[in-house]
Amino acid sequence: MKILIIALLFPLNLNATVFTQDQWVELYLRDCKTVERNMACKKELEKALGKMAGYKSMTFKYLDKEGLPRWLATIPIVESSYNEKAVSRKGALGLWQIMPYNIQVYKTKKIILLDYKIIPTTKKIRKYGFNPVSNTEIASLHFSKLFLKYRHHKETEKLAVLAYNSGGRRVDLWLSGKSRLPDETHNYYNKIMAIQYIIKNLKKLNVKPVKELTIFEFVKSLI
Repeated sequence: MKILIIALLFPLNLNATVFTQDQWVELYLRDCKTVERNMACKKELEKALGKMAGYKSMTFKYLDKEGLPRWLATIPIVESSYNEKAVSRKGALGLWQIMPYNIQVYKTKKIILLDYKIIPTTKKIRKYGFNPVSNTEIASLHFSKLFLKYRHHKETEKLAVLAYNSGGRRVDLWLSGKSRLPDETHNYYNKIMAIQYIIKNLKKLNVKPVKELTIFEFVKSLI
């Protein structure tokens, strides 16, 4: 009944209000057939979990290298549903939805002089943005920077995740009481925590990851 009420009240825009972790668990366990199609339903989550498994070794490699918690591997579920070719309305690319600016900072060489500004080529941006290995490497480097930034706070991990979604400056203003975080950002963190709970209780919740061959696995199989 509670799931039905949530579905009826918020069938289209799940970012219209802030849902708790428990509410997101319920939303992720609902039937895609009875609600507006989106990532917050069981079928889509099972597909994303299956794709995550295909990238597990590669993702853990970069997270471990930076000394980051492995649960961050669930971030692309919320960001792109583990779609290597995903592009957001703001231009974020790939599995981890990396913004072109961060691709420039962490990966590309500044090679073109234009209007006194040195910028990378769009070709290189797209190359690194859509490559799952480079995308994951950049995300790990960025998270490492965010964890270091908030290392003195009690909720280091939470703040790093919030900053990944909303930007460090906005989180800093929020911490100082000068601004507020968007509902979308609070939902972002609660979604990820909900997925952590679901992963720890797959059998109990009857969630079965759907194994699909990712582009990364397909290319690897040809080598």
